[in-house]
Amino acid sequence: MFKKRNISLLAVSFVLGYAFFYLLGGHVLAAIFAVLWFDKIIIGLSGIVHKFGIEFTTIATILMGIIYGPVIAFAMIIIIVPILYGLRYMLLPLVPPEWPLFVPSPQNLVEALGAAVAGLLAGFPLLTIFLAVFMVKEIAYVVTDRIIGKPPDLIYPVVNFIFNLLIIINLGGFFLGLVGL
Repeated sequence: MFKKRNISLLAVSFVLGYAFFYLLGGHVLAAIFAVLWFDKIIIGLSGIVHKFGIEFTTIATILMGIIYGPVIAFAMIIIIVPILYGLRYMLLPLVPPEWPLFVPSPQNLVEALGAAVAGLLAGFPLLTIFLAVFMVKEIAYVVTDRIIGKPPDLIYPVVNFIFNLLIIINLGGFFLGLVGL
């Protein structure tokens, strides 16, 4: 399925990305990049997992918003996530999506909106921030899905909510510690 070259290129993309974001923002930004990279590259390979709502982008965008504020977090997510999607399709023998690579999609805008909401609520408890971000994102997903003519997904939001709630409850302290909060 994947050649050693593909795996090597993925490893190089992680190391270079981590180093770049470490130089740009220290271990905090590098750690958030690592979570996003893992989600968009590794978990993203099994598309079925993402389709059912298993993802780590929500926790990464919440952390980005808390640490860097709404404007910087929005901008960073709208740049980083499409780059990671593009890398996945460039470095692996996958059928590219219909949306152009490296161009922010409506879903990327929703993820960036979630980061901005988290930034606006930075002083609140992590669970409160998650609940607000989740509600805003789900409303935005419904709106964008309707605009592009996609039928509503009833399974994704339920599984996604439960998965991310479990992350926040059980691993929230770990992720906050990971970025020094």
